[in-house]
Amino acid sequence: MHASAIQHFGAGSGAEQKRTSPSYKSIRPRLRASPLVLEAETSATLNRRSGRASDRHARQAGFDAMNLPHASVEMDEGDHLLGNASGASDTPLGIAITQAKTVRIGRSNGEDGDSVDETRPLAFHLDVEGEDEDASLAKEWFGFPVGLYVLAGTELWERFSYYGMKALLVLYMNDGLFEEDRWQGVYGLPTLVAIYGGLDDTSPLHVRQNRVQQVSSSIYGLYTSLVYLTPIVGGLLADRKFGQYRVVVIGGFVIIVGHVLMSFHSTFLLALLFIVVGTGGFKSNISTQVGRLFHTEDSRRDTAFSIFYCGINLGAFIAPLVTGVLHHGLGFGAGFSAAAVGMAMGMVLYIGGQKYVPGDKTEKSTHFSDTWGILAQNKRRVLSIMTMSSLTVVFWAVYEQKSNTLALFEDREVNRYVGGLHVPTEWFQSIDALFILAFTPLIGTYWRYQNWRNQEPCPETKMGIGYFFASASYLVLLLPVLLFSDVGMVWIILMIAVLTVGELYLSPIGLSFVSQNAPPQLGSFLMGVWFLASFAGNYLAGFLGTFYTKMGHAWFFALLSLLAILNGAMVLLLRPWIQRGLQSTSIR
Repeated sequence: MHASAIQHFGAGSGAEQKRTSPSYKSIRPRLRASPLVLEAETSATLNRRSGRASDRHARQAGFDAMNLPHASVEMDEGDHLLGNASGASDTPLGIAITQAKTVRIGRSNGEDGDSVDETRPLAFHLDVEGEDEDASLAKEWFGFPVGLYVLAGTELWERFSYYGMKALLVLYMNDGLFEEDRWQGVYGLPTLVAIYGGLDDTSPLHVRQNRVQQVSSSIYGLYTSLVYLTPIVGGLLADRKFGQYRVVVIGGFVIIVGHVLMSFHSTFLLALLFIVVGTGGFKSNISTQVGRLFHTEDSRRDTAFSIFYCGINLGAFIAPLVTGVLHHGLGFGAGFSAAAVGMAMGMVLYIGGQKYVPGDKTEKSTHFSDTWGILAQNKRRVLSIMTMSSLTVVFWAVYEQKSNTLALFEDREVNRYVGGLHVPTEWFQSIDALFILAFTPLIGTYWRYQNWRNQEPCPETKMGIGYFFASASYLVLLLPVLLFSDVGMVWIILMIAVLTVGELYLSPIGLSFVSQNAPPQLGSFLMGVWFLASFAGNYLAGFLGTFYTKMGHAWFFALLSLLAILNGAMVLLLRPWIQRGLQSTSIR
């Protein structure tokens, strides 16, 4: 609760605004004989069960000994009845108070739910712990909460570690991991290779190289998909048990261990496992914290997620440049170590800026059975969110080729000389992030112009448009493959530019879509569902990548373009049904 909202209300009581006590106390109203009403604007939440404060935005408290024979709670602006209580004086009455809403707590003269015919101020006081923290949460830089920049900076360093390693991953598997007589010494790798069809070291060189590419693509798809599967578990643990902050911190340190293990050849798969588990705790929860910085109807939400997305892509831009140079100068191990350092920097920022980010929000339940009840209450809304998330699977399968098969295409088929400079393959992984940083303000300005003219597309339409740009990007790449024997870097740059526009129309809008429409108790869980779609998309990307050396480059790029445009059409066709699902019920 913000300090400005903590007040004494009383008729002639001489009560003053109270801001001092750092400890929690319950609200104890002094009842009068006549009907009572409380009006207050605040950002607190008062729970049906009295208890300790569990969140710096949503405080839990209880009304003790209300002694109202017919008590009810109602909100202005036509909001639904939040709760009522009647009978014994020891029955707590729970209410919810949200920003910019007036809440009336009254006792009727007749039956439950009747309006209060006359009112008198209700004298009370409320002391809440952590008021200094709430003041920190309210602090803004350039029109946005400071916490947004803390979270964006933390995500920047986490993405530096992820994309720095990812830029090396396919190259490492094709050029280092599967060296003859060495790959069988990697813990668990022979078994995994056998699952994917095996690898014969005695086969001709070109046959073995193609087979290594296919196995590497499968491992790439498995790893990148699992990175997006574990966030659904991390989100559920945060929502229902431990809270976002603690899960993010634990996840971050597990990621650091994983990147350190990447520096050792024999622990390759173990390292990937650590990164997968750590990312599960990190990814969905930090995105949820960004959403919790803003009221549901705050017009700054989409822009804030775009700023957050810029943090992601600033890290993604810098990382391949650094790890690429280190790889070519000192070897793969140096690049992987840089990723560990980047994650450590992110944890320093996150822990140091703790007071600026939303605290742990959880139901503090010892079991997860209540989750099914919440899902049932919001089933139509949840189904719409899950459907929209599932429609992004093909987008990510097509998009992720840029770090999989396209990385090999750039390494082996593209003329990478600029004068006397031989451009490292890893640097192409930075182009997408650079374009995101350049295009985000331009597209944001265009959306604001559309909004000014009442023509801005809805989130579902924006995401459908993103598919058409993804389809067009592979058509751009198809042209030089068909027309020229020597593919220049300019075609790669142009292709990535078009693909980036598609990404901006889909990814940050999707994050905002889930955050805005998810029920509060399921925020991290449904953000995990969003990343679950990325899990399926990345696994599909690995599977599609196995056709790269089987069907020829031109046919492969044409297939990717076709898949994208067909799925974009599906998004636009299902848009009305999704919108009806989101409007059918209010968020509970």
